[in-house]
Amino acid sequence: MIFEQLVYEPPRWLARMSTLCKFLHAEVEAVLYRNVVIAGGTEVSIPVCGAVIRYPHRALAVRELDIELWETWTLLSHLAPAFEAMVNLQALALRGEEDVLRLLLDAPFRLHRLHLICGGAPDFIESILVRQPSLQELGLHLYSLDGRAITHSDRPNRDEYATISRTGILPQLRFLHVLTDRFPLGSIRHAYYITHLSFGSAHHGDIAHALTLFGDQLVALKVARWMDYTCTDACFWPASMFVGLARPLPRLQYVEIQDESDWDANVSNLVPPVERVQRSTDKPV
Repeated sequence: MIFEQLVYEPPRWLARMSTLCKFLHAEVEAVLYRNVVIAGGTEVSIPVCGAVIRYPHRALAVRELDIELWETWTLLSHLAPAFEAMVNLQALALRGEEDVLRLLLDAPFRLHRLHLICGGAPDFIESILVRQPSLQELGLHLYSLDGRAITHSDRPNRDEYATISRTGILPQLRFLHVLTDRFPLGSIRHAYYITHLSFGSAHHGDIAHALTLFGDQLVALKVARWMDYTCTDACFWPASMFVGLARPLPRLQYVEIQDESDWDANVSNLVPPVERVQRSTDKPV
């Protein structure tokens, strides 16, 4: 529209507009590259990585990054330098295999929000989190290596689970979203200051462990419980998950309970996206 108006003006106006566009080019790119999505095959992903690597001001502008890459061995050499350049990155959603997650072990950015959707059950998750002291929100949704969701019959031996047990890490973590089959809540062994917790495919043991570990500070809780033939009639009463607690939950204000018996039904609802969970710990839920 601007150029349509200027076409009838003297030529000097067009020259001035060209100068203005050049002057604003970096500012406009900073807005365009604030939220970046890298998905699809190499024909899409490699040019996006290249555009960030070649122009450092673009990489510095990236604040939120959403990556979905499977069968990524041809892309790792492009993604690694892109990560190195994105020093101001604050939020990352990463869907991929273990090789992609390993890049986070050397990443320079300090995230506020991290969601991992990964094939397999990598044992280096804690090492990634050690490097993220500013993390406020963590989502873990782990899949089997063939890409399908884990069922309870696939649940590995407890020795195969990754663990998060170090003290002194994650001082700012408040929001935790977990799909528990490949990462049972029992694998978290330190009472981090979690105020908003959502987890899916939960065993009775997962629920009991979570309420014991985080109960004192928990404000909001969303649970998708796995109900099978071992459950009694009492299990289907929502309040049953609070029976037998050693102490009350003094800060709890919001509870949502969903029962699941068919894994393939509505699996996407088990761990809600971040938009569904209230972020502020200062306001009532």
